[in-house]
Amino acid sequence: MAMAIKHKKLKEWIAAGLISAAQVESIHAYEEDRKGGRFGRGLVGLSVFAILVGVLSIVAANWNEIPGGVKISVHALLNAAVGFFAVRACGKGKAVWSEGGAVAFLGLSFTLIILIGQVFQLTGSVADALMFWIVITLPFFLLITRSYMTAVPWMLAFLATICVVLSDKIELLPDSYRSPFAAGLGAFLPLALMADGAVEFFRRHRSVLAEVSLKAGLVLSALLASASMAMWPANQFGYLREKLLSVPGGLSILAVGVAAISAHAVLHGFYRAKPEMRHAARFAFLGLFAFVAPLMIPLGHGHIAPALVFIAYWAALGWLAQSMQHMRIVSVAIAVIAFRIFMIYVEVFGSLMDTGLGLICGGGVMLALIYAARRVNKRLRGKVAA
Repeated sequence: MAMAIKHKKLKEWIAAGLISAAQVESIHAYEEDRKGGRFGRGLVGLSVFAILVGVLSIVAANWNEIPGGVKISVHALLNAAVGFFAVRACGKGKAVWSEGGAVAFLGLSFTLIILIGQVFQLTGSVADALMFWIVITLPFFLLITRSYMTAVPWMLAFLATICVVLSDKIELLPDSYRSPFAAGLGAFLPLALMADGAVEFFRRHRSVLAEVSLKAGLVLSALLASASMAMWPANQFGYLREKLLSVPGGLSILAVGVAAISAHAVLHGFYRAKPEMRHAARFAFLGLFAFVAPLMIPLGHGHIAPALVFIAYWAALGWLAQSMQHMRIVSVAIAVIAFRIFMIYVEVFGSLMDTGLGLICGGGVMLALIYAARRVNKRLRGKVAA
C-alpha cells in the first residue's frame, strides 16, 4: 500500500477485512486535504478575534462617554443583524454558519439584558435576567438548532438557570417546604429531561435536541444519585429528612407519582412498543431510588454500607450500559467503582496514609485496581464485539 496506516481503527478494520487498501488511501487523502487549510483558517480566525478585541477595547475606553440610548440601540441592531444572519444561513443549509450565529445571538441576548438593567438601573437579580433570557431565546433556539454546537451550550445554560433561580427564589417558600421542594426538583428534573428526549415529535423533527435532553437527564440522574449516596454517611441528611417527613403527604405524593408512571407504561404497552426504552426506564427508576433513599433512610455513621450501595448502583449502571452496548458508560462505571473501592481503603486505613508505608500501599492498591478495571473493560468490549 502506498500510504502507511497510522490510525489504530483503520488498522483493525483492514485486518478484519471490513475495508480495502484503496478505501484506506481515500480516507487518508480526504483527511489530509481537509486538514490542509487548517493553518490558514486558524490565522483568519485569530485576525478576526484580534479585530473584535480591538473594537471592544476602544468601546470600553470610551464607555462612560456613550449615551445609554446609543448603547442599547447599537446592541439591539447587532442582535438583529446576527439573528438575521443565522436564520438566513439556516435557510440556505449552511449549518456551521447558522449554528455559530445562533450561539452568538444567545450570548448577545444575555449581554443586552444586562446592558438594559445597567442603563436603567433596574433592581432585578441575576436569576430574573436568566429567566427572561430563557423565555426570549427559546423560540429562536428551537428554530435554528440542528447540532450540538448550539444545543449543548443552551442546555448547560438552562440547567445553570435552574440552579441560580432555585438558590435565589427558594427563600420565598415557607421554611418547611424549601427542602422538600429542592429534593423533589432533584428527583424529577432528570426524569423530565429523559422523558422530553423520548418524545417522538422531538426525535423526528429535532433529533439533536431530543438526544441532548436525554443525555442531560441521564448524566444529571447519575450525578445527583452519586452525590446523594456520597453524603449518606454520618446522617448528613438528618435535617432534610426531618423536613421531608414533616410535610403532610409528601411521601405519599412521591409514591403515587412513581406508581402512576409505572402503571401508565404498563397499561399502554410502552415498553413493548419501544423495547429500547426498557433499559432507559430501569436507568431512570434506579437513579430515582438512589437519589431518594439517602434522604429517607438513616444508616448511622458507618462508611461501608453506603459505599457498597454506591458500588452496587454503578455496577447496575454498567450492566445496563452493556445491555445497550454503550461501552463508554461501561468504562466510566468501571473507573468510578475502582475509585470508590480505593476510597474505602483510605477510609478504613486512613491512619496508615499519614506514613510512607501507607502511601506506598495506597499507590499499589490503586495500580492494581486500574489494571483490573482495564482487564474487565477489555473483556466486556470483546464480548460486545462478538
